[in-house]
This record gives sequence, C-alpha cells and structure tokens, in this order.
Amino acid sequence: MCFVLYIGTDEPLPSIPWDEKNRHLNTEDLGEHDGTVARHFSKAHTKYLGSEQGCGCGFRHVTFQNGEWPEEWNIGHNPDYDGSDEEQIHQELYDFISPLLNSNPTIELYGCWDGDFADPIEHREEITLDRLLDRKFFFRERGFYNVTNSEQDGGGQPATRSESK
Repeated sequence: MCFVLYIGTDEPLPSIPWDEKNRHLNTEDLGEHDGTVARHFSKAHTKYLGSEQGCGCGFRHVTFQNGEWPEEWNIGHNPDYDGSDEEQIHQELYDFISPLLNSNPTIELYGCWDGDFADPIEHREEITLDRLLDRKFFFRERGFYNVTNSEQDGGGQPATRSESK
C-alpha cells in the first residue's frame, strides 16, 4: 500500500498523464476506487497527485500511528537526513500549484494511506506555498492543508498555522 495525495481547487485542474519512461508529477481524475476522498474537500475540483514513483510515496510524508506521527520526530532528529531525495518532486508540486494560486485564493491538499479515503481528517494546517520546498516539511497521513501564496511573515519565514485534532 502507498501514501496518496489529492488536490482540490475552485477551477478545473490540468491532466498530466503518468509516463513510465519520463517519471514526474502526474494527475489523475478520481475514480471508483478513490472517489470518496472528495468529501474532505470544499473545492469543486479534486484530483489525485502522483509522484515520480507512480504513487504518492515520492512526496515527503509520515504515517499516522496511534494518534500521532512519530516518524516526524525521528526524522527531524536524524543528523543524516537532509530531505534531498524528495526535493525534485516537491519542486514539481510547487511549480504545479504556483500558477493555480493566481486564480484560486487557496489550494487544498489531503494525504492518506491508499484505501483510507473516508477516514476522518486528523490534522489541519494552513501553509504558504514556500513551505512545500522546506526539506523538513512532511505531509502528515490524514493531514489536510490549505495552501496560499508565499507571503512572508515579519520574521522572513513562511507563515504557518497548525492545528491537530
């Protein structure tokens, strides 16, 4: 099984087919298998986002275990981890979302374990687009993200607000 990531917008999203020979970010319409995930979104248009791995596993993510995300702490305190393995796909995601924010005030992202589409959201967070490029940023399984333009707060760092259930 795999981590899967979805995007919701006010306007239709472009389709980017999976290409086995040229692996990059790809999008897919919701189908019978994952259609129930749309209930988590307030936006009219929802698509699956695939990584270069053909699923969402290429995106930095942590799994929901016993009511929390213990990998987040472990990875964050591992001196050998630098996040560079997932840097390219996060850049592609940033590049995909950036122009969408010109006509959508916010973009919604939701990640879960494949098959857990109807499970409740366990984490909500508002992030700026720049946060996707932070090597210490991980999508939380069953995490819902409202993404806005990359406006800086007074400290020069992307503004974030996190709220877990």
